[in-house]
Amino acid sequence: YDGLTGAYNRYYLEKEVNVIDTENDTPTGIIFCDLDNLKVTNDTLGHNFGDKLIVNAFKILKDIIPENSIIARTGGDEFVAIIKNTSLNKVKALYIQLCESVAQQNKYNTDLEVKVSIGYSFSDTSLGVIRDFIAIADKNMYKAKQRKRNTISNIIT
Repeated sequence: YDGLTGAYNRYYLEKEVNVIDTENDTPTGIIFCDLDNLKVTNDTLGHNFGDKLIVNAFKILKDIIPENSIIARTGGDEFVAIIKNTSLNKVKALYIQLCESVAQQNKYNTDLEVKVSIGYSFSDTSLGVIRDFIAIADKNMYKAKQRKRNTISNIIT
């Protein structure tokens, strides 16, 4: 487990991904989350504040993602959720619910705003392709991050 959040760690995630990729074929959804500008937050407000944001982001994920899923902290500011035995519609609904939950949390807790970019993917099968779909969710997260940057850039110019 990750010591800060209680999420699964990267090592556990890799073991589970290997099982899903080679032994247990299941329809699988992936949600990839990355906190925005955490380095700047840590540099300006301190690492304790950044840690609170990370913990808060995990709490939001834990409240939304089904219990039989895996939520792992894969990097300093990244989380991956693997939802097994699901459908594309359920994954889309979880994505929307996650976005709405972040917005609600930020509306009522302005001192601890979580800014996060989220991407998702889905596959009807997991055997031999799960790593590809993790990569797709990661790319979709980066597209969301880039859209935010472009929006901010357009507002500035």
